[in-house]
Amino acid sequence: AAADRRAFAVVALDNRNKGLRTTAAVITRYEEVTRLDPGNHEDWITLAVLYADVSLPAQAMNAAQRAQETARSPAQRVSALIQIAGSLMN
Repeated sequence: AAADRRAFAVVALDNRNKGLRTTAAVITRYEEVTRLDPGNHEDWITLAVLYADVSLPAQAMNAAQRAQETARSPAQRVSALIQIAGSLMN
């Protein structure tokens, strides 16, 4: 189920980038995906970025921290830390 929801979330994100979807709608999709599969680092990074885009710093920080917890490589840890730093600056 999470894989199917993730595919819909990716399409929603693409549509948002084309101006066809709101950020709030995409956040809803990614929140659902992370509920179903909380172990996917990239989902948390995307959610952190989306929260930051709509000025929700507490939620962005939480998602970035979850991204750090699920990081499996140095590159993933760095991307999570960048999101955490961005949340702290807002």
